Amino acid sequence: MRPRSDSHQDGVDRTFRTLPARVIGLGLVVVCVVMGVLLTRGEQERDLSVLTPIAVMALVIAVVWVVLLRPCVRLSRTGIHLSNLVTDVDVPFEHVARIGNRWALEVVDTAGRTHSSWAVPARRDYGLRRPIDSYAEATQKGRARESVHAEHVRGHVEHAVQRWQMEGGRTEEGQPARVRWAWSALGPLAATLVFLVVALLAG
Repeated sequence: MRPRSDSHQDGVDRTFRTLPARVIGLGLVVVCVVMGVLLTRGEQERDLSVLTPIAVMALVIAVVWVVLLRPCVRLSRTGIHLSNLVTDVDVPFEHVARIGNRWALEVVDTAGRTHSSWAVPARRDYGLRRPIDSYAEATQKGRARESVHAEHVRGHVEHAVQRWQMEGGRTEEGQPARVRWAWSALGPLAATLVFLVVALLAG
């Protein structure tokens, strides 16, 4: 599983999300579209309103977008962006205290707050693994086959932070990350929910 990446080879300007999330998400969207078309035709044949099946499928697609397709981790030359379910988190390198990967990719800001990524879960191994540097593991042979998981992405983030520090970057203590509502997630959910209510009332 390759990290989706519009990247440079120096490890920055990258976007990470898991391949299963993309595949399942796109598959569900296709299924919803097909079902929507079939249900709409069925309703038309019975002279019933087509709004309800369209609204239901639209809401399901919006949920798929929020849960599977939108979440990601973006690593730029200046910081880390976490797109989660209904929030976006921006952590400039100046505000990064450390990176973890216990349950998912975790970014701890210098104010002591931990921000986890919905898009990059921890890898679960059922056997013993020898200790190895996470960035080295992410960049050694078999890179194209490396799955996207918290340890893998942590290595790239730590490398980017180290590069930023070598270029003169300085950490600012006591600074929180910027957390805000993700209107690109809330907007589609709200719109399709309203559409569904209207369709049910009209029907």
